[in-house]
Amino acid sequence: MSLEFNVINKENVSPSLLTKENLNLRQGEFLVMNSIMHLHKYVRESRGSLKAILQAIRKLNPALLTVVEQDANHNGPFFLGRFLESLHYYSAIFDSLEASLPRSSLQRIKIESSHFAEQIHNIVASEGSDRVERHEKADQWRRQLGRAGFQIVGLLTNYPEIFLALASFFFISYLLKHKNQVLVQWPILGTVPSILFNSTCLHDWFTEVLKGSRGTVLLTGPWFTKTDAFLTCDPANVHHILVTKFTNYPKGPEYSEKFDVLGDGIFNSDSTSWMMQRRMAQAHMSSNAFRQCLARTSREMVEKRLMPTLEHACDEGRIVDLQDVMLRFTFDNACALIFGVEPRCLSIDFPVVPFAKALDDVEEAIVFRYIVPGKLWKLLRWMKIGKERKLVKAKETIDKFISQCISVKLEELKRVPKEIREKNEAEKGKDLLTSYMDSTLSEPEMEGLKYFKFLRDTTLNLLIAGRDTTSASLTWFFWLVAKNPSVETKIIEELRTKCQHVESRKLVGFETSDLCGLVYLHAALCESLRLYPPLPIDQKGVLRPDVLPSGDAIKPGEMIMYSIYAMGRMEWIWGEDCLEFKPERWITKENELKFEPPNKFVAFNAGPRSCLGKDIAFTQMKAVATAVLYNFHVQVVEGHQVSPNTSVMLFMKHGLKVRLIKRQ
Repeated sequence: MSLEFNVINKENVSPSLLTKENLNLRQGEFLVMNSIMHLHKYVRESRGSLKAILQAIRKLNPALLTVVEQDANHNGPFFLGRFLESLHYYSAIFDSLEASLPRSSLQRIKIESSHFAEQIHNIVASEGSDRVERHEKADQWRRQLGRAGFQIVGLLTNYPEIFLALASFFFISYLLKHKNQVLVQWPILGTVPSILFNSTCLHDWFTEVLKGSRGTVLLTGPWFTKTDAFLTCDPANVHHILVTKFTNYPKGPEYSEKFDVLGDGIFNSDSTSWMMQRRMAQAHMSSNAFRQCLARTSREMVEKRLMPTLEHACDEGRIVDLQDVMLRFTFDNACALIFGVEPRCLSIDFPVVPFAKALDDVEEAIVFRYIVPGKLWKLLRWMKIGKERKLVKAKETIDKFISQCISVKLEELKRVPKEIREKNEAEKGKDLLTSYMDSTLSEPEMEGLKYFKFLRDTTLNLLIAGRDTTSASLTWFFWLVAKNPSVETKIIEELRTKCQHVESRKLVGFETSDLCGLVYLHAALCESLRLYPPLPIDQKGVLRPDVLPSGDAIKPGEMIMYSIYAMGRMEWIWGEDCLEFKPERWITKENELKFEPPNKFVAFNAGPRSCLGKDIAFTQMKAVATAVLYNFHVQVVEGHQVSPNTSVMLFMKHGLKVRLIKRQ
């Protein structure tokens, strides 16, 4: 689209000048005329001059005429009226100047003397044809334009293409003006456009923002909305939020609403409900019966599911998405530990499991809720369209699966005699659903639908924690090891040194007892979690006014987020080599594991909400890592792009495509 500008730069424009010939108009051209602070000079006492100008413009048949004028009544016939009107109008302007520019400012002196002084003098002291500053109210302009044949139109409704063009011009101009800024504060919209522009690389962008803002920054939402949020990676702030003032920073209703699919489970709960659920989870997960179940299940899943699948892919020379393999493995493993069932999601034919697919759809919808304004996704939820429609269907699939598991388990508890069950549990251990049922069936308040909902919410929360965090952590670990051959060599050497008693079999797996003394492997896992934490960012609500150690004042109703991903990339936290994968930073001179405070290494949270499954996670990760690395060399496909996805959990955007080579 070509544009041509014709500026009429004359003090007095006559109707004879406003013709198609003088303006060089061609047939079929789209004419837009713009008058800025000029037409009021043709308002005479007889109004004939203005009428002639407007009629000449009307004959040109412009598609659009824009008129910019002061909304003031400076055309009265009497001196006193003009004086009082000018006094009130220009006093407001001078008050604005007083607030924005000092009196000694050359810019202010020039504005006052060359512009406003001449206007005021002409309005107050001139009469007749000498008085040209004849400003009128907006209603009077509408009537004058209407009599000349013009129709008042809304720019957005009648000419959306012009509105979009003007908006695009403003948008591009503003963007170019602030192109060197990482975080741009937009008029009206706050930082929302900046977040949307960088939504495909959000975690890395947050890191750059925090590097240039002392570790804490305010992300503003649109005007007239309560969506401001503080983003921090300062360990002092994190300790303050998670430990010192823990009760002042709950999950909050906004978090629970976004994660409503989790129900009233431990991740969504606060206060008394959270304390009760945490006590129960801690008791069940630390019981001997569950620990026995954990050891047996982890070993069997590795030997009977993971190793055969990887061996089959290796023998066929297939390229494998190791992220998909880890997700399938941890899903099967978590279902076995929690429900006592094995969906067989991980097998050589990689079947589609509706329940696993439903969990992926849930996480996708939750990410969408974080990116778009709350009113929009709530409207979509009410209309049941888009991501929210997928979420509804996913929730139905999840509820159906869990309901079947609970029903089968209840029937089993009623059908199998207690003596036989206790004998089986002594040999194989007890899954978490059975453990919860044994402890709650006798409680009257857990009856009926309330009982089913409690079991549903509890098991779903545990399943998501066991599936996603471990699979994401293992995926990034294998990628880092593949990119750092020296680390891989040291892990293999440690395994061969510490586990010499392991019998030589076709594919070697390790007992839980073999994994405890692997210092270098543990350090490598910690280093991987430092750089790529499975939960890259978390949020808290605010109950009472507070001041963070960084000096930032927090108000009730605001949200505060802490970026665990960014913390691992700050030189002032981890040193100049913070971007390097160095397991040695976790090992002392005595070859022992080095302790790092939880507010610095937040992969397993800190304070009262610290992760209950930390030991379980390390046990499972070590079992998988040792089995895979001891038996196979993992080779990332050349040219495969690896980058974090913008998701609730830190998965890889394009998966992890690898080839597996058997070790001799």
